[in-house]
Amino acid sequence: MENKKIAKILIVIIVLATLGLLVFFFKKSLTNGNKNIVSQNTQLLSEENSIIAEPAVLETYPLNLENIKIYSLDKNGNKSEITNLVKLESSDENLIFVSNTDPIRGQVVAQKEGDYSIKASYQGEEIEIPVKVKKAELEIFCRVYPQTAKVGDKVTWTMMFRKMGTPLYTYSITGSDGLDSKNPVASIVYKTPGKKTVKMEVVDYTGAKAEVECEPYEVLPK
Repeated sequence: MENKKIAKILIVIIVLATLGLLVFFFKKSLTNGNKNIVSQNTQLLSEENSIIAEPAVLETYPLNLENIKIYSLDKNGNKSEITNLVKLESSDENLIFVSNTDPIRGQVVAQKEGDYSIKASYQGEEIEIPVKVKKAELEIFCRVYPQTAKVGDKVTWTMMFRKMGTPLYTYSITGSDGLDSKNPVASIVYKTPGKKTVKMEVVDYTGAKAEVECEPYEVLPK
């Protein structure tokens, strides 16, 4: 009887051990399968990465320094900046890349107004970035110091910019009592009393012109 009991116990132990081994290998198979799936998905994500530019359309003015940033975008919307790794080029002579080498890329200047494009290349992928160069607006106004003056006082007229246009500039300030200057600031000592007139003009690099008639300036008797 004792031998039969021992035999039954051994059989139970063997069965349990066999089941344990089967469960172990089954779990290991599932784990390896999951690892393979994760690996495949990771590879798929890397293959589906794309590059984008910010801004997608560059709007600027002549001779104005602008920055373009390039990002790698995965299908989950995660961005990684890769501007320093991207090759930027353009066939348009009016686009100048101020910095297109390490460590800073993406700085560009347009010489004149018009529609252009920039090509960004990274690991076999290319995107076109439209560039719209608009005519820069030019607007000026007058500033005078002091606000009131008498005959014999020094009066300074200054040309002020409300809209900058495109540097470089040609200036003109003319007015009563022989006021005539080719600079943005002009000083004069009025020798006679009365209302004085001043006109200011400026021409920018692109040929755009702005002018303004200043408010009449009262010079009081001494």
